[in-house]
Amino acid sequence: MLCVWNYYEMPKLLRASVVDAAFFFPAIFVGLHLSGFGSPVGGDVTFKSDVFWRMLLILAIFEVCATLNRSKAQDNFSQQVTAAVQAFSLTLALLGVFSAASSHRVINTDFLFIGGALGLQSTILGRLAVQNIWRDSRCARVAILGTGDLAITVARELRAKADLGIGLVGFIKEEALESESGFVDGPILGDAASIEDIVREHGVARVIIALENRWGVLPTSALVRLRFEGIAIEDSHSTIADVTGRIPLSTVRPGWFVFTDGFDRSALTLTAKRVVDIVFSAIGLILAVPIIVIASVLIKLESEGPVLYRQTRVGWRGRTFEVLKFRSMRVDAERHGAVWASVGDARATRVGKIIRKYRIDEIPQLANVLKGEMSLVGPRPERPIFVDELRRKIDYYDERHSMRPGLTGWAQVRYPYGASIDDAFRKLEYDLFYLKHVSVLFDLAIMADTVRVVLGGKHGR
Repeated sequence: MLCVWNYYEMPKLLRASVVDAAFFFPAIFVGLHLSGFGSPVGGDVTFKSDVFWRMLLILAIFEVCATLNRSKAQDNFSQQVTAAVQAFSLTLALLGVFSAASSHRVINTDFLFIGGALGLQSTILGRLAVQNIWRDSRCARVAILGTGDLAITVARELRAKADLGIGLVGFIKEEALESESGFVDGPILGDAASIEDIVREHGVARVIIALENRWGVLPTSALVRLRFEGIAIEDSHSTIADVTGRIPLSTVRPGWFVFTDGFDRSALTLTAKRVVDIVFSAIGLILAVPIIVIASVLIKLESEGPVLYRQTRVGWRGRTFEVLKFRSMRVDAERHGAVWASVGDARATRVGKIIRKYRIDEIPQLANVLKGEMSLVGPRPERPIFVDELRRKIDYYDERHSMRPGLTGWAQVRYPYGASIDDAFRKLEYDLFYLKHVSVLFDLAIMADTVRVVLGGKHGR
């Protein structure tokens, strides 16, 4: 799965893309030659150019599919191979569709078999190279300034993301007389007074500040000199956010939101996002007509009541609107009042269980997107009665209303379906991360991952 191109994710993405290209490009070359398309080496200039651009098109489609299909957990060889094979299969399927729909033949049946076999082998070899040849590579050697609970949390999150290849060198104490914490899982490199010597001695490229209290302790002058030497200095909350894809609300302070980067709301970003919403929701409604018809008939045949269900939700800037859904529960589902929906909810009908699992019940919300009440991607809208409770119990909850609510969202593809205040707290962490990094590119990545999640029936309700 594509995350955000930050300091920690970018080396992994570039490394995988370079390896994929190195192994996949020769396979395309041989596959096209053996399939009767010839070779870009021989023949006239026009013919060579045609084959060359055909190779680039196939490679580009594969790279896009591979990048969008890189899941959040690919720590071992089997996971990497599975993701790469899925991307390769999707590439062949798209090429087949392009060839069938276009008068200009991109590939033929021979290439599907010959190129498919060669491409599959090259894909597996590429994953093997990533797993073994570059297994021990590091995007940076990192040291943590601090030995308290916050520092321990940062270290735990860094180690949990083994696929990023982060080299945690150790911890730096605040003061020389400070007792060493027995909970710190790693070497104590020294104290803050000697931080410059520690960085140079251990080849540290990045220092993460994880002090519980910085007043009178932070070695500002030394950190400034290190910055001028090219050493990156990073706040612990920014590190946790970049590594986990969520903002750690249990430790973050209001000042962090004030001084951190991100939260872009430029006219260009908002306009581009709205254009994507209109185009994709219109296309989605047209393509979903058969599903809409079938779902409507089945819902009507199974139980009495309307096919569509309208429910008041809180949207952009706290305004309420009527969200549209296919009815998936009994008509009297809330005769005792509003309650959280849950996984395997007993109130769901037989048809409702299926359409909820694959999120077919959400399709009518494409109309909400076209009307401008929702966006394709954003924090999911919640009911007013629950919003009133959650804003009282969870700090920053109202900030999720700073943008249009989404049909899908970062929290939806990263966290299982939730039905409690604790779940709402964790999902808010993902929502705030999305609001910090909002962009059309991030939206497209989330939309692609939503397709993968839906087809797999994951996070269904």
